[in-house]
Parts: sequence; structure tokens; C-alpha cells
Amino acid sequence: MAIKMIVINLILGVLFLYLGAEGLIRGGSALAVRLGIPVIVIGLTIVAFGTSAPELVVSVQAGLEGRGDIAIGNVIGSNIVNTSFILGFCAMLFPLSIHRRLLNTDTPLMILIASVLFGIFLVSPVFTRFIGILFLSGLVVYTVWSIANGMKTHIPASEPSPHQMNSWIIEVLFIIGGLVILLLGSHLFLLGAVTYAQLYGVSDRVIGLTIVAIGTSLPELAASLVAAFKNQGDIAIGNLVGSSIFNMLGIIGAAAAVSPIHVENINWIDFVYMIALFIGLWVMIRKGTHITRWEGAFLFFSYLVYLCYLLYF
Repeated sequence: MAIKMIVINLILGVLFLYLGAEGLIRGGSALAVRLGIPVIVIGLTIVAFGTSAPELVVSVQAGLEGRGDIAIGNVIGSNIVNTSFILGFCAMLFPLSIHRRLLNTDTPLMILIASVLFGIFLVSPVFTRFIGILFLSGLVVYTVWSIANGMKTHIPASEPSPHQMNSWIIEVLFIIGGLVILLLGSHLFLLGAVTYAQLYGVSDRVIGLTIVAIGTSLPELAASLVAAFKNQGDIAIGNLVGSSIFNMLGIIGAAAAVSPIHVENINWIDFVYMIALFIGLWVMIRKGTHITRWEGAFLFFSYLVYLCYLLYF
């Protein structure tokens, strides 16, 4: 019976992940067309923030329980998974087109925020309520600026067909419904995977470093994969960059604002690898119009090397 429930959870999880991602990408793309703004703005904000909900829940709960290493480690781990495993995997399957805004604004900002986080960690590994409120304020400014700047970059579009969009209400419902189904699918898949691993005696440490780390990033993986398949590279990459920015400003900000975060066992190597990935992504964006399959493979296998380091050193 236990095996049956595990299999059912895994199958339903994958199904809901696909359906949720499909609804989210369809609604987000249609809303961008209706508002006349670049789809990357939707990817950097609505899609990115929505798919980061699992990380938000985990980190805030960990902060309330005084488990600062989990609160911060979850964010660092999620950002690493986003930029290496997910982006690399998507690019290996479908080379991803790049929006120039990522070169000039969002990726440099992502590097700057990560560097500030690392600096705080080195000086005093305590993220106070003041820092949390400051980070949350930064997220509000970034979000407002992204949307306002997107509205300025108005894209004259032809009248969309009824198949693309029927009304703004339907588009919003697609986005909300897609997010709900996406998060439900993530929960079911993660529950099935963890139960299966425990059933066969896999240690909690290995489960945490692999299944949970990737499991909380399943919404980002599903959304970016569907976007890449639909040739929506702006949403695929924008989702991952926006999610990483939200993780640092929004999730650490919220967790620290609720309760100061004391970090004890996070390794500086994790911070350095995260920042190195961000810089590597910026270099890839700078040199061409696409993230190529070879670049995707490099990012993906760098995660496997990092995973081996975590498990064996």
C-alpha cells in the first residue's frame, strides 16, 4: 500500500507540475501581450516570485524555529540549483534566447545582492531584523521598477486571437490556477520522493542535499522547461534570475524580519560557488544571443561536481 501511494504521489506530482506550468506560462505570456510589455518582465516578477513560494515557506519556518542555517542554506541551495541544474538542463534541451536587459540590469543586480549577502556573512553572520526590512524594501523597489520600466518599453502588438486570450480575467485565473497546481504538484512529488528514499534507508543528509534541494525548486524547473519548449526563452531565463533575486531579497528579508537569522555552519565555498555561477551566467549572456547546449552542459555538470563535493568532503 505504501508503495502504491508513493507511485500515485509521484505520478500526480509530475502531472500537476506540467499542468500548472502550462497554465502559468500561457497566462503570463498572454498578460504580457495584453499589457504591451516584454514577456521577460512577467518572467522576472510574477512567474519568478510565484515559483519561489516553497523556498519562502521553508526559510520563514526555519527562521521561526531558530534554524538559521536551513533558512540561509535553502536560499543559497535554491539559487545554485536554479543557475546550474535547471538552467543547464533547459539549455541542453533547448538553446535559450537572451533578452539584453539581463546583461545590463538584472544579472549584475543579482551578482551585487549575492556579494552583499556574502559580505554580511563574513563580517557578522547574523541577519538582523533591520537587514530583513532593508532587503524587503529593496525587493519592493526592484519589483515596482521592473514593471514600470516594462510599461515604458511598450511593445505594439497585433490584436491577439481569441485562442490566445479571451479576457484579462482568464489570463489572471490561468496565472493563479497555474501557480496553485504547480505548488500542489511540487508538494506531492516531494512527498513521494522523500517517502521512497526513507523507505529504502537513504540518510536525511543525502535527502536534504538532493531531493529537498531540487524538490523545492521543482516549480522553477517545470515553468522554465515548459517556457523553453514553447520557445519562450525570456520567461525561462527570467524566471530563474527573478527567482534568485526574490530568494535573496524576499525570502531572507522575510525570514530575518520575522526573527533574526543566526548562521553557524554555512560554508563560504557555497557563497563563492553561487556568486561564480552568477558571474558565469553574465559572461554567457554578454558573449552571445543564446545560452547554447554546450554552455548548458557546463552549468549542469558543474552542479554534479558541487554535489559530489557536498556528499564526500
